[in-house]
Amino acid sequence: VKAVTAIRNSAIIDIGGAGMVGVPNVVSRIFNVLAQENVNVLMISQSSSMANISLVVMRPEAKRAFEALKAQFEGGEFVRTFELWEDVATVAVVGEGMRGEKGVAAKLFNAVAAEGISLHMISQGSSELNISFCIDETEVEKAVKAVHKAFALERQMSGATKDG
Repeated sequence: VKAVTAIRNSAIIDIGGAGMVGVPNVVSRIFNVLAQENVNVLMISQSSSMANISLVVMRPEAKRAFEALKAQFEGGEFVRTFELWEDVATVAVVGEGMRGEKGVAAKLFNAVAAEGISLHMISQGSSELNISFCIDETEVEKAVKAVHKAFALERQMSGATKDG
């Protein structure tokens, strides 16, 4: 792990329903609605059962995106639940050395859990260069400090400062 960053002022939109399973156009319809509303998606997580998709967007766009998605899907046969969680932050841990390294996620999540912080959403790309997670915005400082401590990032930063 080389760095940790946090994006505040985020919100999670959670869309669910067993009717979404195996239906090829549901996800494309979700993203078409968001594109029409000019909403940028920061993070995506989909359950392995395909019955749930969670999206992170910036809070100022969240209500508009949420209402547009509800208008598109409410009363339909595929989507049954809509939830909006505001006041969250997205924390991202990045580093080339994470690829193929066993135990990075365990170390990360153990450090965050040790601070009593609950995770609302987790995402990792296939490149294995980034693990992102959403938490209550009020917990950001604790989470970032816990990650710094767990991966000795404060030493890397102080060493970089001393060397130039």
